[in-house]
Amino acid sequence: MSRFMKTQTETYRSAVAALAKLIEEDGFDSAQRAAAEALSDSMRDSVMMGGMVRGGKPLRLSAAHPCIARLMGKRCQVSMGTWPTTERPPCYPPGADHNFLTLLGGRADSFITHPYSLDTPTLKQMTAFMEKWGLEVTIDGFSWHFPGRTVRVIWRRPGQTT
Repeated sequence: MSRFMKTQTETYRSAVAALAKLIEEDGFDSAQRAAAEALSDSMRDSVMMGGMVRGGKPLRLSAAHPCIARLMGKRCQVSMGTWPTTERPPCYPPGADHNFLTLLGGRADSFITHPYSLDTPTLKQMTAFMEKWGLEVTIDGFSWHFPGRTVRVIWRRPGQTT
């Protein structure tokens, strides 16, 4: 009996056996990297094409520099050649790592980051950032950047849903 899958196909059992063998031969780190390699693109595509569709429009990842200021309807100071001030938001919120800006209908919809960890001081900084700039955050385990080692943090304007 599996803890994670009631009905196991032969392919599923083979994948688990292959990962178990990889742990035995190359160690846990190698097996976790292999699992993340297999999951990463599919998880990202699942989120972008299915999990985060609103009003019949799918989200897409911005090809431009990901800057949280764009989520607030402001221009990115760095891309303009200037540096943020206390009156202007920085490009990244506290705790940000492996950052993405999503667009819905060409407009910034969410700022997604995939940090490896979030400690108490960082969570306090995130809370202060939310309050200062009027944003909300969702933290979950569905990170597509190195699944199993990172968490997903989704920054949004108030009232938006996942």
